[in-house]
Amino acid sequence: MTVVALSGQAWVRDQNGNLRALQEGDVIEPGETIVTADNAGLILLDTAGARLEVPAGTQLTLPDTETEPTEDAQEESSDSDDEDQNTAEPARPEANDAPPVDSQSGPQSSGFDVPTHDGSTFVRLERVELPLKPLAFDYGYERNDEIDWRRGGGRERESGDSTDIQSPSATVELIGAGDDGTYNQDEIGEDGTVTAVITLEDGTEVGDTLTVTDKDGNILDERELTQSDLDSGVSVEVPVSPGDTDVSVTATVTDPAGNTGSAEDQKPVDSVSPAVSVELIGAGDDGTYNQ
Repeated sequence: MTVVALSGQAWVRDQNGNLRALQEGDVIEPGETIVTADNAGLILLDTAGARLEVPAGTQLTLPDTETEPTEDAQEESSDSDDEDQNTAEPARPEANDAPPVDSQSGPQSSGFDVPTHDGSTFVRLERVELPLKPLAFDYGYERNDEIDWRRGGGRERESGDSTDIQSPSATVELIGAGDDGTYNQDEIGEDGTVTAVITLEDGTEVGDTLTVTDKDGNILDERELTQSDLDSGVSVEVPVSPGDTDVSVTATVTDPAGNTGSAEDQKPVDSVSPAVSVELIGAGDDGTYNQ
């Protein structure tokens, strides 16, 4: 028997108990046992051109043509010869033997009962159609799940994963520069500083470290954040040196896992003091007033 069509998985076991997977074009020898998976479809073709469909979830042993007939078959053959010498009664197949299938008629035309296997019977079909499920991918989350993308983060971690993959973040703003956005001497004040307000964003937690530096990298403030800092923010005074044309500040937040987030703000400084000039006029060419 030759495998002409196969969907799903099927195997064949030889008389020594060795099992091999079947593929289209394989030849199954007499005496070998066919084993099909629950979702398999298998069609065989014998040398005479007869087709045999093997149902899913079946173990079927092909008749061994070299095997001696059983005692029951010999007795039936002897009784049949006594009754009618011209009529031959076909041998009864064993429970695991496959019934021969005539290429021009259904399985019932072979002259004996079709064996059943776990409530299934052999049915000869002109055409076999096996519906297949469409290809799908498993991305590990449901279609309607909300995926939280944050800067430096990514897909939210699976439950049970203790690795911190979300970076803390903050914003910083220099305030008090007026409508023009430029600091003048009055806005800088006598103490020579301007105020920076740091707001802690989502992803920043209690216990993270906040470091605030000026444009030269000098640390203005460094602290372990508290719940009050998260709720109200942090204010830091940033110095402005005489002659500076701008002022800048950088805020960096670092969590215990080493993830960091930073923000920076910069504003110009009007460092030129206003000047007044006065001129006495009418003194003539010599520059001296006379009577």
